[in-house]
Amino acid sequence: MPFVLADADYKNCLALLILCEQELVCIDLTDGSWPLVNLPYLQPIHSSQITCVIHYSNIEEHVWKGLIKASEVQNKLSSKCKWPIHGGADAQTPAPCAATNAEKRQLLITGQVFCDNCRRYPLSSSSVEVSNNEASDEDSNEITDWPPFRKVGTYDPFCDDPRLAIQKVYFDVTNGRLVVGGRAGHVIVYDLDDESSVALTVIKTEYEVAEKSKLPTNISQQALPPRQAPLSYAIGYQPFKTDQNRSYLIQLRPSVAITAVASLRSRNLLAFGCEYGFVMCDLKSRETLISRCLITLKELGDVSTLSRFKSMKKSIRQSFRRKKKVPQTGNNCTGAACSTNNDDLDELRPVERQIISRNEAPFNVGDPPISAVRVLRFFHTSILSITSRTDSLWIGTNGGVIFAYAILDDALKPEDVCILVKEVHLQHRAPVIDFTCATVDGFQLIKGLTGTERLIVYTEEQIKTFALPTMKPTRFRYKFTGVEGSRIRKAQLLTLRSTANRKLYEKFIVIITNQGELFLFSALTIKQFLKIHFTKASDVEGIASAVLSENGEIFFLRPGASEFQRASVAAMQHNNLISPLKDSDFPKV
Repeated sequence: MPFVLADADYKNCLALLILCEQELVCIDLTDGSWPLVNLPYLQPIHSSQITCVIHYSNIEEHVWKGLIKASEVQNKLSSKCKWPIHGGADAQTPAPCAATNAEKRQLLITGQVFCDNCRRYPLSSSSVEVSNNEASDEDSNEITDWPPFRKVGTYDPFCDDPRLAIQKVYFDVTNGRLVVGGRAGHVIVYDLDDESSVALTVIKTEYEVAEKSKLPTNISQQALPPRQAPLSYAIGYQPFKTDQNRSYLIQLRPSVAITAVASLRSRNLLAFGCEYGFVMCDLKSRETLISRCLITLKELGDVSTLSRFKSMKKSIRQSFRRKKKVPQTGNNCTGAACSTNNDDLDELRPVERQIISRNEAPFNVGDPPISAVRVLRFFHTSILSITSRTDSLWIGTNGGVIFAYAILDDALKPEDVCILVKEVHLQHRAPVIDFTCATVDGFQLIKGLTGTERLIVYTEEQIKTFALPTMKPTRFRYKFTGVEGSRIRKAQLLTLRSTANRKLYEKFIVIITNQGELFLFSALTIKQFLKIHFTKASDVEGIASAVLSENGEIFFLRPGASEFQRASVAAMQHNNLISPLKDSDFPKV
């Protein structure tokens, strides 16, 4: 560690800057407590390993103001002095997103090994649980060395317990609710509060996805114990409170990683899934409304796996023989199931490769089972009849199965609140990446919006549309892998506005693939407009971290995972935007 010794008048020093390998630290020397100065740039977003990235735009104004107020409370602990370095070109610092412009109110949230945070408001979820190797707050704050050393900076990639890692994050743009799903099967719900709370005691409630006898025997991970000491919270995000003095911690049994989360605050409903099934509960009453195990007996008994070499060899052999796979009869579908086999029997185009149905077993050791829940969504849509809408929960699995539950208002028992209305088994069985309920012209469904509704389903291999409430397949679809040869990783319904008249706009679907490609489709006809590479196919980290906004922006980690690249497919001028897509000929609106 280098030390600098010099004869100087330190009475007039303003700040001490330390350039570390991974971050820049600035300490205010004019204050006796030596507080840190907030960095106007060079934020170490890789302070700990980033495990998930999510983007939200068009944040409600009252939520945005609540976030700014909470961040200002946190900044009171920092130095009040201005940034001491002035040099270079006279560049104006970009102003924060204005609360009067909905398009500029955007949040990029990263879930990490030790906390989930955004630049404006860091939030630590590890305060609710303690790991086996973690000491109490009192012990960790006790100073035993001389001179007294105090930890500063944010870069700390070391975590003694990987169970603290955050797997999934959900944010509600209308009310600011934040849901965090962890690797140890824990789920924490945060709400924005404009008042500080008294000391809260953590109460853990466990929910079983299935009986232990129905699950694999190799589950060895233990749940994180809740923190015993009461904690006080400042203005801002606070854990969901069951009463004035108790906060709520949800624990899934078995304690496996959370793969999807969703929340419906108007009904205080929370849904979370794992690789074995999903659960929906009522946060107020703590009742279990749905608990469904999706793992099959074949998955439990089949200890062998199918290698990719054997799968490729079989595919090549069938290609030489020019054999077509016999379509399945769909006898395994339940009464509520809607088979889509006939929809995939259309004659293939000359440039289109046929996608063979996947086997029930995963390809390799370590791959998620077909029972794994990939996506959970709450929609207010026409699921029971075409004349009325109701709240519903939609589930997509790794085996290409879609479940739709209607949420009733007049149920007398908790188990009658949700009824299974639809169950769709996609023939190609590709993992469901995402789905969106929208009108035919591409508008996302909100209360008060009228129009013919449909469900847009994005799997790894296809884009399919279904009419609501019948869930019959429509003619608008695109067999992505069969035509392009790559797989879908992310999908987003977006709006592109005209540069001449912002009131003119058109709806599109943007797709990110596993080859670093970006595709633009019409939201009405699912017709491809453009294809371009936004990063190299070998940039695995950049592709995995890429997220899309509703306004046509894309964010992805650059090599090294220490900074985000921001780009846009929209025809707009942005002083702070460095876009690799600027020379592309995108369709003009």
